[in-house]
Amino acid sequence: MPKAMILVLSLLLAIASFAEVVHLKDGSSLEGSILSMDDENLVLDTSFAGVLTLKIENIANIDFAKGSDKPGGKTSKPSPVAGETGFLEVSVKGDAARSSVRYRWPSDRKDMLRLNTLHMRVFVDGELLWHDKDPEMNKEFRHGKWFILRNRHLFPPTTLTVPTGNHRVHVVIGNDAGLYEDAGNQQIASAEAIIESEDLEIFPGQTTRVVLKGKSARVAYGKYELEVLSTR
Repeated sequence: MPKAMILVLSLLLAIASFAEVVHLKDGSSLEGSILSMDDENLVLDTSFAGVLTLKIENIANIDFAKGSDKPGGKTSKPSPVAGETGFLEVSVKGDAARSSVRYRWPSDRKDMLRLNTLHMRVFVDGELLWHDKDPEMNKEFRHGKWFILRNRHLFPPTTLTVPTGNHRVHVVIGNDAGLYEDAGNQQIASAEAIIESEDLEIFPGQTTRVVLKGKSARVAYGKYELEVLSTR
């Protein structure tokens, strides 16, 4: 066999060995090279029908070629598919949230207990999916003409079921003392961390983890910061 023919066959075999297989929900399968993929469409270059554009909602799953440099080819995670779900785990490390309010009149105590409760809220694409709270005050005392309430809490990790694909996650930890004008000058405003869509992707049946770092200011009790430590 001529060397040129051997070279052509070798190239064809190499291309075939890196092809992806797209399985559709109707039971059929298409083999080719993925040119692009987003939340709505997948563009597949096939040897038998040229370039095809497939709706993501019609795809069941994708078998990526080993060693492929196409989207997803370097990961063992399956491609996100509309209608499927994965898991989002949110955990906070570092310092616990610390809050403090002060008030003058005993009749305000009930409102202060409610407004100084520490909350953790997780929003996904603007929708509240998780709300945890700690209403217990660690310290309560009187200082001069003021009554003081203090609380600190490190929220445990939580795991949420989320549709596959890219999402914008917004985590808020804090109290609601800012809603009350007489809460005094020692209070924690909401500390927030936002993970943009391109940094967070949920895969079918798998867990994507977001680790946040909490940081308290020891001198000014109640000051609290929240930042994204890692996503994986």
